Amino acid sequence: VEHLMRLLGEHLARVTLAAPVGDLQLCVDEVDIVPLPVDSLELLPDTRASAQSLNLALERIAARLGPERVLRPRLVEDHRPERMATWHPASEKRPRAKPRCPTLPQPTLLLPEPMRLPMRGGQPLYQGPLLLLVG
Repeated sequence: VEHLMRLLGEHLARVTLAAPVGDLQLCVDEVDIVPLPVDSLELLPDTRASAQSLNLALERIAARLGPERVLRPRLVEDHRPERMATWHPASEKRPRAKPRCPTLPQPTLLLPEPMRLPMRGGQPLYQGPLLLLVG
């Protein structure tokens, strides 16, 4: 209940009322009852709590800024590194099935424009000679 009160407070902070309000009533038309997951023995027991606190923080930020402004990346199968993730509202349910992305190393940095590397003896140089690590 405390969590819902905080979310309601975030929404009401953005509402402009024509007159002072003494009481507020919240009516619910439909309730979805979701069974709580059974706690399992985990190697890292704090992960569930930290994931819940992240979700609570994202909900509060979305309540303040609007759901379309709080986004999460979602992996997508694509051979182009710049297209391997799409952005979706954090409030959207995430699919359980993981994409079948290859486990090969991916670039950690993509430049806006490709960088021309100098060559020495037919080998590209970038902070020293480039080495083939895999393949």
